[in-house]
Amino acid sequence: MVTEDDDDEEHRKRATVLRPCLAVMERLVELNQGALLHQDFIPIVETISSCIDPYKLFPESRRSLDKIRLRLGLGSLIPSAMTSKQAAAPTATFKFHHDLPGNLSSDGPRHDNDHQDIKDIHILPTEEEINSSRLEYLPFNNSTNSHLPGMPGLLDRHFRLLREDAIGGLRDAVRREAERLETGTFQAMSPKQRNGERTYVHQDLKLRRWEADRRKGLQLVADFAQPIAVSKIGERQRKEWWESSRRLQPTSLVCLVSSTGHNIFCLVCDPTPTAPSHKKQRDDDRSEAAQTLAAELDYHRKKTGMPSLHKNDNRAAVMLTLVDNTSKHIKWISRLFIKVNSTVRMSLVEFPGVLLPTFQPTLQALQGMSKRLDLPFADYLAPQGAEIGTRNVPPPLYLQRDDFALDLRPLTDGEPLTLSTQQPFDRETFNECTSLDEAQQTAVLHALNSSLALIQGPPGTGKSYTGVSIIKVLLHNREAAGLGPVICVCYTNHALDQLLEHLVQDGIKQIVRISSRSKSELLQEVNLHDLAQQIPQTKDEGYEKYMLYQQLSSCIGEIETLLRDLNAPDSDDSLRSYLEGYWPRHFKQLFESDMLDDGFKLVTRRNKGIVGYWLRSADPENIRDLPLNTLHGIPLDGTSISERRRLHAHWMHKRTKQLGEQVNKALEAYQQTREELDMYYKEQQRRALCEANIMGVTTSALARNLDVLRHLNSKVMICEEAGEVLEAHTLTALLPSVQHAILIGDHEQLRPQVKNYDLCHENPRGKHLALDISLFQRL
Repeated sequence: MVTEDDDDEEHRKRATVLRPCLAVMERLVELNQGALLHQDFIPIVETISSCIDPYKLFPESRRSLDKIRLRLGLGSLIPSAMTSKQAAAPTATFKFHHDLPGNLSSDGPRHDNDHQDIKDIHILPTEEEINSSRLEYLPFNNSTNSHLPGMPGLLDRHFRLLREDAIGGLRDAVRREAERLETGTFQAMSPKQRNGERTYVHQDLKLRRWEADRRKGLQLVADFAQPIAVSKIGERQRKEWWESSRRLQPTSLVCLVSSTGHNIFCLVCDPTPTAPSHKKQRDDDRSEAAQTLAAELDYHRKKTGMPSLHKNDNRAAVMLTLVDNTSKHIKWISRLFIKVNSTVRMSLVEFPGVLLPTFQPTLQALQGMSKRLDLPFADYLAPQGAEIGTRNVPPPLYLQRDDFALDLRPLTDGEPLTLSTQQPFDRETFNECTSLDEAQQTAVLHALNSSLALIQGPPGTGKSYTGVSIIKVLLHNREAAGLGPVICVCYTNHALDQLLEHLVQDGIKQIVRISSRSKSELLQEVNLHDLAQQIPQTKDEGYEKYMLYQQLSSCIGEIETLLRDLNAPDSDDSLRSYLEGYWPRHFKQLFESDMLDDGFKLVTRRNKGIVGYWLRSADPENIRDLPLNTLHGIPLDGTSISERRRLHAHWMHKRTKQLGEQVNKALEAYQQTREELDMYYKEQQRRALCEANIMGVTTSALARNLDVLRHLNSKVMICEEAGEVLEAHTLTALLPSVQHAILIGDHEQLRPQVKNYDLCHENPRGKHLALDISLFQRL
């Protein structure tokens, strides 16, 4: 006869055996991206799933099995507690055709940035996308209409909707300005565009030169016609106007729009050059002293010639950095420096209030998450089939351990009281010893005992006080539960300051605020950037950083040398270098024809502009027009004017292409060196955060710092004002290590802000998209 004890013992044995197996299999599936399509894994996982009740597994094994099944598209094994619903009466429905993305579309891809996989989509619109007349694919909030099921479909939906809200207005504004330039009309766009997208257009744009900066990389100097309102006033009034208008502020997103269809997105940057580093040098090191002096002179030259919005009556100048330093963009811009291309009409379209760091990191994070599919709570966030419905949420994994119970003494004035899954909770004692009211007690116990918890209440009900109470309990049990730093997330810097100030005033120690946009005096000393600089580095790290800085200076030196030619590709010096390397015969005919027998060079007026003189000095009676491939093999002196122009244009094209590729290669080396340097600073930040009890961060700052935060093994995330946070931002805050998420807010007071009203659920056109419904409200 098999007893219940025998059955339990058998389950314990199976759970012990499966523990390492599931851990290894989870890692194997995670590393092998092909496992998503590898059918051989499915019967193995199904066999393991059928041999034991999932609740008999160890908590970490149950989590591993759920993650494996999710990656293989098998769904969760955790049974759901469904609420019984009365069958709804049939109603008349009408369904419109919903065109799918990329190759799934019945008419084929809309443009070169229309893909069915969001990992392949560029964040900013491409030229083809800007010029496309077809509507973008926007997935509905009903997952049955999505081309992807479950978690991949959820991430796909929020990526596409957030991207459309961020760049949809930009894309339309650029297309309208491009059409205006192409047709040659002179009526600029209105500053107010549909969906509330303000746009300023600065006309008659001219691109002047490239520059390189040790910290900022490749930069572009451009100028445009001063606005009529300031062109006839003094310099001081003009400066005040630009400052008060807050146009073209550093980090503002702009787009170079041309009449030829080329559109390049850029960021406005501070024109102040980076000052040279002052290193201690030996008295006898003359070469290093000479280099330092040269760097100082170059710095002062750049500072004197800094572009300015207000100094010139007719032209306003600005410093830009390209969002994407592609070889294509660099070559196209450099060709505009040649006088023959000066007929291209250009405008600078500015999008005030649109900051790339507010949406790009979140979109990039969603792309990475769609590849890894390591988001926790997938069963509740993106249920499928039988999983859909009201479900019982289990306690966090760390609380399910047989040997652990939460110590609640921070809330009971020192009276011993614990919360565990192994024994009933003494609510009566808790009520007698705590300062929390009954509703707050219920909220605290629910939050502590649920792996995914929501706390909702109108203003004045003590949500913040309840949140601080929860944090106190978690910090008191932090070491025993192995929680790591507790992540406190807010949507705005103001809300984050308020939360962290409450914690400081309640005596919470070891708080770190990520991001430097705090206005709180209490938090000035706990900024991550400043704390990381206090972390000591090893001698090896110091030496490696020194070598990387040397390499960085070398990269910038190489880029600056190339830029001298790239800024004037039609100059004699630039052409001399190109022809000597690729067309030595033409080089000798053009540049060495004045060499005398004794080795001296005959200096004439012609030497001041050899190429220009050659272009003008052809025999006017020579009207020959040979093809280009023939011209490469004949003497230059006998060519006609049209042939010389064709040859010169060909040389310019090839020289610009060559220089663009060389600059792009040097920029890649520069960027790689900068990334290696950033790794050292991120390591210092990680060390600082490892000693923190609380990490305070906004949603956008969290997305920017994912590389650091993913290595901290934080198990608890608390989100304040969760009703105001877009679901995309909340999803990126759910790090793979998180076992316990607590969302606090009130969706009936304020909802997430969405720029495009067509994406709002209150709009009849947007009710099936509903981007302004937060995860807090949806759950």
